[in-house]
Amino acid sequence: MFTKDGVVYASEPCKELRVTAVRALPYAMLLLTFSSGEQRLFDLTTLEGSAFEPLKQESVQHTVAVFHGAVTWLDGEIDCSPEYLYAHSYAYTAPDMVGYSGISPHSDRRHRVQGLKHRYCFLYDRVLGSKVGAQR
Repeated sequence: MFTKDGVVYASEPCKELRVTAVRALPYAMLLLTFSSGEQRLFDLTTLEGSAFEPLKQESVQHTVAVFHGAVTWLDGEIDCSPEYLYAHSYAYTAPDMVGYSGISPHSDRRHRVQGLKHRYCFLYDRVLGSKVGAQR
């Protein structure tokens, strides 16, 4: 139980979830760092609706930035809440190259998403020059 602004709440206060860092990866993926210290991978192709149509272009994907804890593209023209990104992303683990199953640019989207959900998958991030792994 806690009190905030003169209102008594029965639950425990929860910390505000914010994105503190974001990096665009190949194949329409984002590497997100949250205020909790967690890093997670998010698949941009899961965003639906006309507002997100521009994100189909790789050049737009790389305009990603963090603004007041939310992820934005095109100087704030497109944004997504940290709560949504967290709920629809996959836990990131440091790559140890065990169980490597590479993903080629020619793999179909379903195969890549299945890989993220069920086993270690690695994407080559040319900016970092290292392997990035995910496991759900």
